[in-house]
Amino acid sequence: MANRKKKWAREKARIAAQEQLKNKFKQQKQFKKFGAAALFEAWKHTKFTWDNLSKKIQQRFEAPNIQARNLFKKYSDYKAVHRCFETVIQHPKLQQLSMDSLAVVLHSMQYFSGITRPIETWNAPKSKNELTLFNSVYQHLFVQYTINKPTSRHISPYYLLSPETRFTRIMLKIIEGKGLHQFDLECIKLNSKANYLFMTAPDRLSLFEAIWWAKIRQLGGSEQLAYIIIGQLEPTAWRHWKGWMEDFIHFCKKWKITTNKFLKGILNFTAYQNSFREYYIEEKDYSIYVPPIYPDYRLKGRTPASVQRHLKEWEEQIELIKSADCKHEFPAISVKEFNFQYQQQNFKIVHLKSYHQLIEEGRKMKHCVASYGRACLRGESSIWSLRQVITAKQFKRIATIELCKDESDTCFVEEFQSKCNTTPSKLAKTIVQQWSEQNNIRYELNDN
Repeated sequence: MANRKKKWAREKARIAAQEQLKNKFKQQKQFKKFGAAALFEAWKHTKFTWDNLSKKIQQRFEAPNIQARNLFKKYSDYKAVHRCFETVIQHPKLQQLSMDSLAVVLHSMQYFSGITRPIETWNAPKSKNELTLFNSVYQHLFVQYTINKPTSRHISPYYLLSPETRFTRIMLKIIEGKGLHQFDLECIKLNSKANYLFMTAPDRLSLFEAIWWAKIRQLGGSEQLAYIIIGQLEPTAWRHWKGWMEDFIHFCKKWKITTNKFLKGILNFTAYQNSFREYYIEEKDYSIYVPPIYPDYRLKGRTPASVQRHLKEWEEQIELIKSADCKHEFPAISVKEFNFQYQQQNFKIVHLKSYHQLIEEGRKMKHCVASYGRACLRGESSIWSLRQVITAKQFKRIATIELCKDESDTCFVEEFQSKCNTTPSKLAKTIVQQWSEQNNIRYELNDN
């Protein structure tokens, strides 16, 4: 049995080696067809004139490299860039680069108005990997000062081929030698101290994680706190720094909180309440969104005990939803649904019987009715929807109603709101009035 396993392992390794060899030949064939070698041949056949070369580029490389072709076309009138590009493309080691890599080099030559060091002094690595070669030659040609690992790791055609993106703009500014505090990051503000902290950020971080690291350390957060925030919130280009994050850092500093479990619990709870994240209960065939119970929650002025209490309430709500099995209905109520007709228009008041229906009502009406799920599960209130019936399957939501019970077990209208929590129309009030009279519900029209 052991010999058979070894034989299988050897056969598997042989097949993998064959596939690797095939991929290597495919890559070389691709470079010959669309890469620097093909571009150099085209350059020689056009007698090194840019105008003729740009036509060949558009004809030959249009389909596989649309972004690269557009960059070549954009810089067709920059004579200084042409002379600089001529010297670079003729280096024998760069014949393995793809058109995307060359397009990025061309754009950077125009952006930096030339190159920092001549290509002749480049100490080319022995590797034949395109990304390794590109990273090495790009740093040699354009990087003026020492940059940190999070930045150098992202020097590749994949990240730099689209000059208009925020990520590329930040990368080019850092490569140019400017500090992060010298330009607008749009999502986060840093000072000169933060720039130093960014340059000394741990090597394992990504670019935006290093930027957040600098911001957290600038505000006085510890390394432990920085690692927790970065690990839990996962910074990316589209995740902006928010004001509540600064409150969280100051809160942890003030109360000297160092327990990892408590820190992560508070951070995740605050992120969910501020809609930085959305909490879903995942089941086999469906998922349930859990809305925040304290929207726009801030830690300023709070104590660890009060935050712990709110965190416990949030965990209780999640457990209630899980235990109720969100496919099941809320407790039954004696109030009946209601139909109303006005000038050939049909209206209906229906009971929202499940958490799914509450969430859908809140999203369509743009209010927080989904946060009433806990009260509905406990039987403390019930939610009703006033709708205009268009067809058998189509309807228009008009308003949302909350019913509660007093000490004598009599239902009364606690809340009655239209879309975005606006005041309902007179017709809507009239319909609810008649529904209340029919079901013995206490409803005072003037209060709404």
